[in-house]
Amino acid sequence: MKNSYLLSLTFLFCGFLLWGQTASEWYDKGKNAYEYEKYENAIIYFTKAIEQKFSPLEWAYNDRGYVKSELGLYEKAIEDFDKAIDLNESFANPFYHRGFARVRLGILLSAKEDYKRAILTDPNYTEAKNNLGRINKKLQAQSYFTTAAK
Repeated sequence: MKNSYLLSLTFLFCGFLLWGQTASEWYDKGKNAYEYEKYENAIIYFTKAIEQKFSPLEWAYNDRGYVKSELGLYEKAIEDFDKAIDLNESFANPFYHRGFARVRLGILLSAKEDYKRAILTDPNYTEAKNNLGRINKKLQAQSYFTTAAK
């Protein structure tokens, strides 16, 4: 009897710790899990933040997409970046990260447009400028080899 009572209290306490969180607490847990490379946990926590309408919501979608990208789930990551962009078109990060995911999928022309949009949104976005330069070189090389093969 005593053991089942203690077990019930333990489950109740653990349930409170997991489900009694605010959107901001879930978001912070997601950031912390990401920092410790607990990517699956980070996705769960960011999802909880999204479900509870974390503000700004586009940050939660962007960060969850970034974690999915880290796991190689590029198509799923792009879905999150799309949602972040739909929520705030002046937020440069999801354009940049979507561009990166598209590069990984070999969708270079779309990636180029994403990097251009990130730079348009934030003219000081150095990483986007660097990646745009790399994309342009890859596209020029592809064009050269396509032309040479004809």
